[in-house]
Amino acid sequence: MRNLLPLLLALLFCSASIHATEWQGERSSFHGFDQYDFKISNLKCKVVEPHAVAEGTPWIWRARFWGHQPRVDIALLEKGFHVAYVDVANLFGSPKAVARWDALYDYLTTEKGFAQKPALEGMSRGGLIVYNWASQNPEKVACIYADAPVCDFKSWPAGKGNGKASPNNWKQCLKAYGFTENEALAYDKNPLDNLQLLAAAGVPLLHVVGDLDEIVPLAENTAVLKKRYLALGGSIEVIHKADVGHHPHGLEDPSPIVAFILKHAGSSEEPIRVACVGDSITFGGEIKDRASNCYPTQLQRLLGEGYVVQNFGVNGATLLKKGNKPYWRTKRFQPAHDFNPDIVVIKLGSNDSKPDNWRHKDQYVGDYLALIESFRALPSEPIVYICKPVPVFPSNYKITDEVVRGEVVPLIEVVAEQAGVEMIDLYTALSGQSELFPDKVHPNAAGALIMAETIAPRIRMNQLDAVRLEDQE
Repeated sequence: MRNLLPLLLALLFCSASIHATEWQGERSSFHGFDQYDFKISNLKCKVVEPHAVAEGTPWIWRARFWGHQPRVDIALLEKGFHVAYVDVANLFGSPKAVARWDALYDYLTTEKGFAQKPALEGMSRGGLIVYNWASQNPEKVACIYADAPVCDFKSWPAGKGNGKASPNNWKQCLKAYGFTENEALAYDKNPLDNLQLLAAAGVPLLHVVGDLDEIVPLAENTAVLKKRYLALGGSIEVIHKADVGHHPHGLEDPSPIVAFILKHAGSSEEPIRVACVGDSITFGGEIKDRASNCYPTQLQRLLGEGYVVQNFGVNGATLLKKGNKPYWRTKRFQPAHDFNPDIVVIKLGSNDSKPDNWRHKDQYVGDYLALIESFRALPSEPIVYICKPVPVFPSNYKITDEVVRGEVVPLIEVVAEQAGVEMIDLYTALSGQSELFPDKVHPNAAGALIMAETIAPRIRMNQLDAVRLEDQE
């Protein structure tokens, strides 16, 4: 596990500073944060300031579609980032748009003391300005997060490939560049064509894409950019959303994006990464507003600054490899490992107790030990916690408390002893509280909060113990 002493001491003694910059223009609210609308040389600009500014005054630069899918922006505001924007509508990343970005960058870095290297955020056509500005200013870019980005205007809005053309936008694009159509089709400075300086500067990229995108096709945009960037020695990660088209943008749980930006544009110390592995109870099945109220999200709120918690729960998942839906073969198994967590919290066993699955119970301990070892083998060498399942009340799910309490829980105790991992008792924490289980199996938001409140102190205590041990060395 990485040396956590510097980060944890920073958490204990709080390194954030209170913002003192005064802004001109109209003030409004952006999800509880102060937003200022102002002009620079008649250019319409926006800045949202955090309640407390992180060290170094980091910022994220939103390219287009202000306020759309703001989860990442809000999460970064909570971590001390500013959010900035200048209007480049209908300019499609043309030199005119690049000039507007130059003006805002100069103002924010020279007049307001913003960090010299912001994180860039481009959704859809926003990819054009993000990459076109970055390719001319690679030394001024911390990282790029692009979501279903247009990487070649011949793909969209021209529609010269397999994507859907947008005739009106294509006309506006030609006008912005001052091109005839033939000149535009011969243009060789689209983002796909202009990656050399970014790769040489070591600018890391993160793309989030829908595999079924018919507007900005993956094969004509991100897939080509990734291949070329890797060939140039660049670093790029792509998060794929199966069975999703161009919309919706972003991720329901934005923590992988936030972690990427914090790593490259935030504090020099990386946040502690917590992977929550489990079934529908981890995923948040049957919880109203699942994204906000599942236990991993509530755990994130409790742990706060310095931690990034990601939900890798899968509805119906079993621990048993011979179960009807082994976690090992779900689409979240590999991403949970790719997350390279510092801490893993595993809660699996409820679905294993179903009769068709539990006939393989003699393999439960061995499969659990193998899952733990698969995480321990990661470069981050994570601390692993395993959880006793929550109690079950009479229902139609073929999950009985008799098997969970009488057979699954004792085997988990065996696993904890053999693997030498800590065990967290969620069963006792929620026993006798059937009112928190609307369908008698899945806890509601209040029940998920109890889960998070039971897990959080164990994580904090281990991290403080790590500080004490390292301080003695």
